[in-house]
Amino acid sequence: MEITEALQPQPGPLDQPMVYPNLQKGMGELIDRLRADLVEQTVAKTVLRQRMAAAFVQQTCSELQLLATTNLLVQIRGYGGDDLDIERANTQGDFIQISNELYGDPEEIEPDWLAAHMIAEFNGPNYLGNVQVDQQALERILRAYAIEPDKSGGDPRWWCMREVEPSTLVTVKDYLDRMYGAVLAVFAIAPGPLTLVQLDDLLSAAHRQLRLTDRRWTDPNLSLLDQALVGLAPGQDRHLLASLGADKIRILYIRAVLQILRLMNAQKYNDPWLERGLPGSHNAGRGLDILVECALTGYVPDYAIDLCIDSAWLLGMLGPQSVRPQRRSQIFQVMLDKLLVRAQSRGEMLDPAVQHVVALEHTNTLFMGTEGDGDGVFTRGSAYLGSFVATAIFLRGDLEDGRSIDEIMDYLLTGLFEPLYPLHCDYVDQVRTGGASAD
Repeated sequence: MEITEALQPQPGPLDQPMVYPNLQKGMGELIDRLRADLVEQTVAKTVLRQRMAAAFVQQTCSELQLLATTNLLVQIRGYGGDDLDIERANTQGDFIQISNELYGDPEEIEPDWLAAHMIAEFNGPNYLGNVQVDQQALERILRAYAIEPDKSGGDPRWWCMREVEPSTLVTVKDYLDRMYGAVLAVFAIAPGPLTLVQLDDLLSAAHRQLRLTDRRWTDPNLSLLDQALVGLAPGQDRHLLASLGADKIRILYIRAVLQILRLMNAQKYNDPWLERGLPGSHNAGRGLDILVECALTGYVPDYAIDLCIDSAWLLGMLGPQSVRPQRRSQIFQVMLDKLLVRAQSRGEMLDPAVQHVVALEHTNTLFMGTEGDGDGVFTRGSAYLGSFVATAIFLRGDLEDGRSIDEIMDYLLTGLFEPLYPLHCDYVDQVRTGGASAD
């Protein structure tokens, strides 16, 4: 069980403490995994595999510590006493520290800079005074964050251009057009929500084109692709997937293709570790996802920016004037409003069901594992942008060293790993040459 599954809260009122029905099962599975990792470290026949097994042990211990901290929060709810609030706050502080150690500190991505640009965009002519935009919703956003806009203006989705060479994105887009142009062309239909029948027809046509790119896209692998695609949809719901429309579905489709390609390649090399994800690669897949989406659209996706900004907001990192939210309902309402005004400003249709589910998923991602009262934050989502930058830096460096984009993408899709981690690169290099396969 993935750690986010163990920390997935049970649906319930936003003003009530969060309930975690999968927590005990997740802890049990982590304990079993820890035993297996310790055995692997003992029997590994090479130093490289022993080092990798040791890194897995360290990661699993940290994940188990994170779940144990959540379990402590749940258990102390039943106790009374004057010191309960202090104990709860201290425990949630421990949760934040462990989360930061596992996934990274939001402050590393300069969230205050990002937030200032977001507020500048909302103060710009595409929003403020635009008759197509709900001005009351916009006012609620500006009042909630209460931070000064960046004076230079600009769209925060262009943040990628400050950290990533535009030529890198052009190269990636050229690769995607060449490899998957016929697949992407299938999604070039009239805008608007689809029926389930239209969605099935669209995906069948895309699958037919995909088969032509690689003979490994057999029926079983296409079935995995369908599952991955629905897994990326709001609420993991086919009806909500269809309501997004073809243009947004094409982005999710390519992300799902890359996800299953990593799985297929890890299986080709008969390497369960690359299939599972090397230790520290929690966000590697999301980094490549964002890079691909950015190449296709020209922008960093909103969800990655919002997770970074709101993680920092909950941690009090957005400046002295910004008041840290104390309730899940505050984050939820602000996210509802952001989804609404962005869609209105961009002339996009927004299904109210999608709006509700996306806002709730955003809120739960920030608060999972905590009480949900603003004192604890799950910071994994805030690290997506950092992984995106790391992937882009790696890709740019290899391009400058003379490797082709085809070689680089083939390498990045070997399995789930972080390309800037030397231990990961050593391991992947040996796997690809047949020198580090499972004993």
